[in-house]
Amino acid sequence: MTTQAAVQAFEAIIAHAEQHRDDSERRIRNPLPGQLYAQGDVNFLILANIPPQAKPSAPVRQLAPGTTRGSRHCIAEADMAGIDFFAYPDPQPLEGPVLRLDRQARIEHPEHGDHVYPAGTIVAVGYQRRYADEVRRIQD
Repeated sequence: MTTQAAVQAFEAIIAHAEQHRDDSERRIRNPLPGQLYAQGDVNFLILANIPPQAKPSAPVRQLAPGTTRGSRHCIAEADMAGIDFFAYPDPQPLEGPVLRLDRQARIEHPEHGDHVYPAGTIVAVGYQRRYADEVRRIQD
């Protein structure tokens, strides 16, 4: 493939992605245990209860580690006080915190659109797997 053809293919991919991008707000209504909601490469699994091995932990506003724009899956600052945070004692690479929402909470992202979860929801945060010889999470 020539450089010109590669540039044209890349531009076509970008144009296609822009046409199908959805960064609109997503209100999660009546979430049920076992349902999974994706926000880019971060997944939110609805749980019935806090897992017994998860222990109370310090609050973290940014749910995906990293410093890039893509890693900014963040709880709205105004909603932080209404969330109880839990963490696994020895989390696997794809396991993030567990959140118990005492009131409605917004999880913001500049590219993937915000998620709004209702009060009373328990959410396990997880990360997509990057396929490699060892298990690692995807980083935007």
